[in-house]
Amino acid sequence: MTEVTITVRYTGHTYVARCRGHKPTASCVYDPALAAKALARKLELDEESVAKTAGSGDYLEFTALASVEVLHD
Repeated sequence: MTEVTITVRYTGHTYVARCRGHKPTASCVYDPALAAKALARKLELDEESVAKTAGSGDYLEFTALASVEVLHD
């Protein structure tokens, strides 16, 4: 398993989650963790492993676990 970093920014009254090197994004108006989990689902990462690692306010970082196969698809 490999850790993948998901960044979440608060912009335009919405939390937007992105992952460097991947095109999909996810958003949520209520909670940055829900945006990160939604992106983890889209990228076929382990949604339950999503955890906040850094940041506060408008910029947050989360990590999620990914298998090597998912990263190379």
